[in-house]
Amino acid sequence: MTHANPNDPSSAHTAHTAHTVHDGHVELTRREVVIGALGLGLATACSSDASELEAKAPLPAWNSTTRAVCLRTTSGGGGGQPYVAGYAGEKSLPTGTFDRYRSAREGASTAGEFWVKRKGPRAFVVGGAEYTSESAAALKLPKSATITLDAPFELNLDAPVGVPQPGSITAKLAVGGADLTTASASGTYTVVSRDATATTSSGVPVSGCTHLRIDAEVPVFFGAAVKTKTQVWYSDTVGFVNVVLEEPLGLGFGVQGSRSSRDLPDGYASVEGIGVVGKGAGPRFAVSSHDAKGAFDADKDTHAKMLVELRWVDEAAAKTDKRPYVDADFGTAVGTFPAELTQAPVSFFHPEENGKGYVYWYYYADQAAKNEPTNGISYHAGVRYDPSFSPLRVTARVVYKRL
Repeated sequence: MTHANPNDPSSAHTAHTAHTVHDGHVELTRREVVIGALGLGLATACSSDASELEAKAPLPAWNSTTRAVCLRTTSGGGGGQPYVAGYAGEKSLPTGTFDRYRSAREGASTAGEFWVKRKGPRAFVVGGAEYTSESAAALKLPKSATITLDAPFELNLDAPVGVPQPGSITAKLAVGGADLTTASASGTYTVVSRDATATTSSGVPVSGCTHLRIDAEVPVFFGAAVKTKTQVWYSDTVGFVNVVLEEPLGLGFGVQGSRSSRDLPDGYASVEGIGVVGKGAGPRFAVSSHDAKGAFDADKDTHAKMLVELRWVDEAAAKTDKRPYVDADFGTAVGTFPAELTQAPVSFFHPEENGKGYVYWYYYADQAAKNEPTNGISYHAGVRYDPSFSPLRVTARVVYKRL
């Protein structure tokens, strides 16, 4: 194990409180694909170790504990303001108890949230929403609003492709602090595709997305009924990748990347994340065991499995054997582990992309830090890359034993 400079700020890790739970139906299908790849000998190392199989399993489905960083943009190219989105507790309404999914801008009062609950793996029930915006006046919108539906609205992502699904809602509105009023809206949502590729605001390609188009007539906010058009790209893994409010606002909200963690059997845990390095992004992306609970709780005497999967962001380049000039960044807060770059024709983390001709590159390490003086450490896995080079998608995971 090679020691690094503990005073290097690039080796510090930001804590993200997240804990992702598998959805049984979704995970079974995805896991079967990857285990099939393992059976073909495409793993970077051969082992029956359960923690190694977990290290190479598909990314888990998003849920109430995944954290994502999103960017808000405008049709004129403005914006680029970062928001942190994720689960924020529960909301009790007359129609039931809903999960709160909140997106907020750090250091500002601007925030919005939806109150939803799952009705199956790919169906959601919406109970309401609210927002507060510092830039509302520029958009000719009220500064704040709360919308509580009289009856929840169901959104089914498994609706027939190309068939508009009509719907209408009646809701209680509190706009700009005014008293409650009642308003109605109607429209349709249409599943355009269930195998779309969306690109996040940082350039991360996300395959296997469901593409929705929503056409509605919305009252009150604009002083009169206004027709709205919205495009949505949804991923079982990432969640809502892109939401574009085309008319009348011209606003977009896109995920830059996401991180999550989960408990595993026998005291193990996993952290994973998706991001981009290279031109238009940063020089480094990594996940750390510290991300899970904000604690140095990894056992230095038990091997951690650290895996990084790389793919060119550019679709054409991603189907070539072009080798990325990138450095592995595996280790602890005070040392590093070596790893060699290898090529594979399949994705362990994104099996929905398999069979489409993409080429993947991997770094893998199976190491412990037994020589460190005290127990209770952090393991990290990631890469460092020249930010002037063509962008790479990075998906990283650490599977480790907790103390």
